Amino acid sequence: MRGWVRGHIVPPSLLQALGTQRLAGASANWTPAQAIESMDHAGVSAGISSIAPAGDPFNDPSTAVLLCHECNEYAVRLN
Repeated sequence: MRGWVRGHIVPPSLLQALGTQRLAGASANWTPAQAIESMDHAGVSAGISSIAPAGDPFNDPSTAVLLCHECNEYAVRLN
């Protein structure tokens, strides 16, 4: 295995907030298993993740705080 890569995770709460139209392509169908399979296929041994993309739900401070918390909690459960 070699290297690391930065990638995006798409927690269910983010998908719900943004909708699948906004997350066209791979992000709309993202799963942890697919991400790991892609990393294995590319020989990637570690990844650094962030949620993607920023946008409308983050414009409202109260929604942004709740959504960030939910996304962080989801990411913790992936470990």
